[in-house]
Amino acid sequence: MHFEIFSADSQEIKQKLEAGLLDLGFLIEPVEKKEYEWIRLGSCDLMGLILLREDPLAKKKHIQKEDVYSLPLFLSYRKEVRKEILRFFEKEEKDLQIVGSSRLFSNVGYLVEQKMGF
Repeated sequence: MHFEIFSADSQEIKQKLEAGLLDLGFLIEPVEKKEYEWIRLGSCDLMGLILLREDPLAKKKHIQKEDVYSLPLFLSYRKEVRKEILRFFEKEEKDLQIVGSSRLFSNVGYLVEQKMGF
């Protein structure tokens, strides 16, 4: 048996599944899944804020929603996740300082290091 690991966002994984290019996909909710046979794995996904150690917010024990409203933010490219984040913040996109989006947040860490956003 041989496994090839492919990392992408849910949209790309779903496209490859539908085209028969993948046999199995792991998708993180929220995602539309009614056209698939699926099982929920016993884990949860957490949302967070990527900070530099020296950032004043990193020194706080708890960060409040209000602490984030004026920050330059990178949000998920996925509209389902963006909706969930906006619902959490109780804001609309126009009310936040969104400077970019990303499909994979491991890439955003480099932009945070350059102090381009959170």
